[in-house]
Amino acid sequence: MAVRKKTGHGSTVTVNATAVAKLKMFKPSGRKRDLVDVTCMDDVAVFNIDSDPPDYGEIEFTALWDLTDTDTTTLESFFDNDDQSERDATVVFSIRNVGTGTAPAASSWTYNTLTYTGRIVEITPAAVESKKELSYTFKMKVNAKPVKV
Repeated sequence: MAVRKKTGHGSTVTVNATAVAKLKMFKPSGRKRDLVDVTCMDDVAVFNIDSDPPDYGEIEFTALWDLTDTDTTTLESFFDNDDQSERDATVVFSIRNVGTGTAPAASSWTYNTLTYTGRIVEITPAAVESKKELSYTFKMKVNAKPVKV
């Protein structure tokens, strides 16, 4: 049986349907449940239960930073919105799966997707250095279970 190699090359990210150009890195969220100590004084050992709901963590991605690109300006204006309810975001991460031809134009390529909903918590430009590309990192706190397709 042949093993298919999975790489991040060809992956895409959209934030509220705005495509992020020049994506360099995407870090999916982890998940965890905190432990709650419910030990009683007459117990002979410590007793914990896991918390509900779970914490779905944060997602993070890095892209090249260009102040004239619409994705950069859209994300910055989205983050700066004064209306708190307007800062909720839907992020779709598409991972190139299989196909032939040159992606992404080739119609035969298929993608697996992870869809996250949450709130932007940080946009950080990288330090400006000689001979290094300009980039920014975007972080979002995930507030619901990611949807995998």
